[in-house]
Amino acid sequence: MDPTIAPEQETANAATTSITCANLLKNASMIALLEDYAKHLLKTGKVDNKHDIQNQITELISLAMDQGDCTIAVLSHFKTWLANYQQTTNHQECIKFQSQFIEHVLVEELPELVDQETLSQFTEDEAKQYADLEAACVRYKQVVAAWTDKYTSTIMHVSIEFVNKYRKFFDDEFVTKLTKGREREGSNI
Repeated sequence: MDPTIAPEQETANAATTSITCANLLKNASMIALLEDYAKHLLKTGKVDNKHDIQNQITELISLAMDQGDCTIAVLSHFKTWLANYQQTTNHQECIKFQSQFIEHVLVEELPELVDQETLSQFTEDEAKQYADLEAACVRYKQVVAAWTDKYTSTIMHVSIEFVNKYRKFFDDEFVTKLTKGREREGSNI
């Protein structure tokens, strides 16, 4: 039992999560953690190339596998991801920004501006497309909120526990990013 998670929350999470889902969440958490850490190492210049990252992270995963904290699926996925990973260029950052900007316009701002009067001025096709977009946005937000509410403590618990157990592999800046935001939000993780 982790003293940083309220016992009733840990019990509630365990009671509502199947073993399969819990294992998938654990593996997905490890994969995301290691991918983000690899990006962090490259971005900060703490590691010069993908070969050095592969060596460092593979050593970590191998040790974690020996301890039963990781599976071969994590190692396999990480190696595939790293082989295909390309450091973000300025052009790629611009494209990502533009994509996020357009999503912000369509998912957040447009629905706030559309009312019955403006909707009545849409063509029939536009009105149907807008209704589809609005329904998809509402459903997306509901699903993401439900999964976030249900699994945030589990994901953060697994990730922080992993980082703490294998602390020598992680630099302080990355650990701070992972843990400090949760503390400021008043989380008990």
